[in-house]
Amino acid sequence: MDKNFRLFFISDAHFGYESEEKEEAKIERFKNFLDSNLKENDYLFIVGDLFDFWFEYRYLIPKECFQVLNILYNLVKKGVKIIYIGGNHDFWENGFLKKEMDIEFHSEHLTKDLMSKRFYLHHGDGFIKKDKGYRLLRNILRNRANIWLYKLIHPDLGLFLAKYFSNFSRVNSAEKHYSSFEEYFQFAKEKFEEGVDFVIMGHTHIPVIKEFGNKFFVNIGDWMENFTYGIYDGKEFKLEKWK
Repeated sequence: MDKNFRLFFISDAHFGYESEEKEEAKIERFKNFLDSNLKENDYLFIVGDLFDFWFEYRYLIPKECFQVLNILYNLVKKGVKIIYIGGNHDFWENGFLKKEMDIEFHSEHLTKDLMSKRFYLHHGDGFIKKDKGYRLLRNILRNRANIWLYKLIHPDLGLFLAKYFSNFSRVNSAEKHYSSFEEYFQFAKEKFEEGVDFVIMGHTHIPVIKEFGNKFFVNIGDWMENFTYGIYDGKEFKLEKWK
């Protein structure tokens, strides 16, 4: 076991959604968390929806994301490895994060072997089978032809519409009742049979950690109300709250 690094996991900060005052406080809290915990060679896994919406044009990105991107860029320069898993508010990533910031981006999911364990990461959206409306909308929004057409819209209008769709997605998710994680647990069990040790998700904003023998399903929670994060040091996975 390599004791020179640790793995950190966050999800669902939705930066850019709340009032300017709340956003400033949340960004400062986020920066304090990163500065206080992450060191050279550590990993930071962002399990989707860091921003309330993310959409890249060829030469433009949303200006509201600048402060957080700057924090992450300084983290990368410090030697932290950042891996981003796309969420349902990450409408389109076109290489900016990797080319300009050296942040590894995966639009759907990721299987990663670290510390002699296998981690499967997915934002967690689209798993509720009865939610057929959202599953259809998800396919439409992620269709490459639709994305190409959308990029023909003027950026001011395009980003305005992105905010609208982001708010619609959030309201739609808020109306769901995640009182049962059975579909998530069942999916996790299938991944465990494939050799995965940890299934890690976000999306529901509900912090959950459940052990299945010596394997674990984890929902990170969120950085809007719970301010929870996951940490694995090679021995134990903990779900903590940053105060």
